[in-house]
Amino acid sequence: MFDRRLYPESLLEYCKRRTKNSGTVNQTVPKFIFLCGEKPSAESKSIGRKTNREEMIEYLPRLAPNVVVLLAETLWAGLKLNLLTFEHFMAQISDLVLMFLEGPGTIAELGAFASVDNLIPKLLVFNDKRYRHVDSFITSGPLAKISENSSEGVIYGNLDTVLESVFCKLIFPVFAHSVCSRLPGNSMADFSLANS
Repeated sequence: MFDRRLYPESLLEYCKRRTKNSGTVNQTVPKFIFLCGEKPSAESKSIGRKTNREEMIEYLPRLAPNVVVLLAETLWAGLKLNLLTFEHFMAQISDLVLMFLEGPGTIAELGAFASVDNLIPKLLVFNDKRYRHVDSFITSGPLAKISENSSEGVIYGNLDTVLESVFCKLIFPVFAHSVCSRLPGNSMADFSLANS
């Protein structure tokens, strides 16, 4: 892949030296992760069950303190804009779109996002392992298209134990680094892991 920097390395080094001498502090740019999946229900809350989104909201800041988790319903409330257009906007501005295929809403989001070629590299879809070899439009359509672009784009596992799976311990950090390094203006250093 080619280097997408607009400025030569010498200019960047010059600017670094100037800011270092001026007392300016370098800061890490936050990474936006758009989280899609099952919303918490009154029933799940009453039995103390957390959704995968709730688990990830707690987990991601520990993994990478510079991560900002975006949820469509919290940002969309009160806007006079259809949710599909708004979610496309959210996906465009995000560094990573993390999706848990847990219901019809997320499946619709998957279809909407997978149909936009420039969003494909940002998608990380976690699907239940029971559906890995099921002959369906979801498997042969959107998930196949994502997998053609990135071997790490679709992960199969147990949706009931996402945080205990290999996903969070091994695959997510590697994929997040990979996504961030492929996007213009981002580097792997921008996505600092808390445990590294």
